[in-house]
Amino acid sequence: MTPWRRRWRRLRRVVVYGIAVLVILVGVLIATASQLLPLVREHPQEIADWLSKRSGKAVDFQLGDAVWTRRGPLITLDGLRIGEGKGAIEVGRAQLLVSVYSGLLPGRALTELHLRGLELKLRESEDGQWSLGGFGGSSGKGGDGLRSLQGLGEIRIDSARLTVDSAVSGLHYELERIDARLLALGGRVRFGLSAWHDEPAPLRIAGDFDAELQNGEVYVGGDELPLAPWLQGLTPAGIGLAEGSGQIGVWASVEARRIIVARVSADVSGLSLYGVDSLQLDSGEIQPRSGVDRLRIQARWRRQADGWQLDVPMLRIDDGDRDFAGESIHLQRSAEGFTAQVAKLEGLIADLERHIQLQLVQGVNVSDATALADIISRNADHDLTLSDIARHMEDMKGTQPIDPAWLQRVTGLLARLRELKWRYEEGTGGRGRSSMGMLNATGCTSVWGSTFPFNPYPFPWSNHLFQDS
Repeated sequence: MTPWRRRWRRLRRVVVYGIAVLVILVGVLIATASQLLPLVREHPQEIADWLSKRSGKAVDFQLGDAVWTRRGPLITLDGLRIGEGKGAIEVGRAQLLVSVYSGLLPGRALTELHLRGLELKLRESEDGQWSLGGFGGSSGKGGDGLRSLQGLGEIRIDSARLTVDSAVSGLHYELERIDARLLALGGRVRFGLSAWHDEPAPLRIAGDFDAELQNGEVYVGGDELPLAPWLQGLTPAGIGLAEGSGQIGVWASVEARRIIVARVSADVSGLSLYGVDSLQLDSGEIQPRSGVDRLRIQARWRRQADGWQLDVPMLRIDDGDRDFAGESIHLQRSAEGFTAQVAKLEGLIADLERHIQLQLVQGVNVSDATALADIISRNADHDLTLSDIARHMEDMKGTQPIDPAWLQRVTGLLARLRELKWRYEEGTGGRGRSSMGMLNATGCTSVWGSTFPFNPYPFPWSNHLFQDS
């Protein structure tokens, strides 16, 4: 045997014996820890002090059961309270797992906090900021309760309910069951979530945010999702989804808790839409419906300083032997909405009326006090009007003529402004200005996509054949 082989054999024995000794030491350590586990119940204050140091806030609880699992000790905490005073977080019952194995690895948390049956609330304020509450404390700052829990390691939430409310759009949505995991390490907060809504296929949500939960990225989507149960009760622009299933994905960028950019990719089969408002025909009342075999779409929404912009670079509709491949679609909306436009029109009308009135009475010379006193004495037996003053002034001193062309021009402009305000508030349909209009420039969709009475769209639709729009 050569010297090189002898050295290799010795090194191999050292490595094998070292690994064996290490395994034995770990086993002895775990066995000792499991035997000492009952002592945990006798020292709850030491555990509370350790958790307080990790979370940065005072932690109080009543110690429950403590059992040893394959991953480490699992401790039940009853009446868990984090913080003091009005800002305290009342978590209630929770379980704390100390991962003695994986917790020592890089990128893994030493402890896991298990929560169950929470009533979570995701809210959007009027300024577009999102906040998450429901951890037992105030959510006024958009995540104080969640940030308090992050110091306790990885957070695991089981069988929770999530309610979504938006003050901007008026959206109210409820998820019956969610399971989530959240990990805060290295200045980043990462989470994954699965949601169920009476269907076996879950909706997947994942996110990556900074430590203050201000900026980050979010993904929402799933495969073979039955969309009707998920979108039940949501009828934007008076349109609801009756049937449809497929793959959908939404990627959103968040800055200062506001969605700045959102990308959507969807491939939906068996799509069926319906209109919320029924139609009254001679044969009776019907509900407008429209459907296609398959819809594929890619879209990108971006928030802008003066509103938002929507681009749809790909839109393809398959319906039997009829296919439609749309060209790029671009929509843009200004931040000045209906209320702002009406208020602006009201201001313009009031200013123009005041200007006309001032110009009409400008020819009346009110600086001659003697003439005004004479006019007042002549009309002492009845009410004095502006027309009386103007007539007597014209008889006594004459007046400056009014330009008829100017008067016709400004009064015509005033009439058009009043008509535009009427169109915003009432219009021919009695509902005011439509929130959206569609201009269709292809032959097939003009026939089967907007044929009365099976058109589910409540806004104006202009049909033009052969792309002559």
